Amino acid sequence: MDSAAARRLAQEVTALGKDPIEGVRIELMKREADCAECLIEGPSGTPYADRLYRLRVKVGDDYPFAPPKAFFSHRVMHVNFSILLDGTTSMPQVLEYWDAEWDLRTLVQYVKDLLIDPNLSLLPADYAQGTRHDQEAEGFNHSQPRGYDLREKRGSARVLAEVVHLFCDEREKYDMVCRQFANLYGEKIPDDYFDDEHGKTNAGMV
Repeated sequence: MDSAAARRLAQEVTALGKDPIEGVRIELMKREADCAECLIEGPSGTPYADRLYRLRVKVGDDYPFAPPKAFFSHRVMHVNFSILLDGTTSMPQVLEYWDAEWDLRTLVQYVKDLLIDPNLSLLPADYAQGTRHDQEAEGFNHSQPRGYDLREKRGSARVLAEVVHLFCDEREKYDMVCRQFANLYGEKIPDDYFDDEHGKTNAGMV
């Protein structure tokens, strides 16, 4: 792809190489000029610590006026992200707020910040509707909550409601589950990962 959007992405990747985000390494993918791969170090003090996370950002011809496709290439458990059936993790809650003034730096910094401090204000207003956590439902009670009729809510939304419940009401369990996913799907940080002063990684950028 040789377009204005791809050239802009290349410029943004170059700028980030000169002035990188702490704990993040970014390169254009060799076979896709319209796609950048970002290696994000899990922030210390979070369930994601001591692991690497691969975020891919693919721009279209209408970038930056429309959001890019942004997804982790593996599973990441997080209240603001959505694990898909193909094993990747999308972030529709984040991209819903995309603005034409955003760029690659803005997006990646925000994703990294969310790993530290999840943002419940990004949740869709109806995330619990039709689930057992829908406390606005008529006749709601904890002995017979809504949501047992699986036809009422698509599976992904039911999962989101459960994850939000864990985050809000059982935070210790939420952190434990996030850490289990990190251990299973996050990449171990290689011993020589921090040796390259120029920010190039030996962890296998494609």
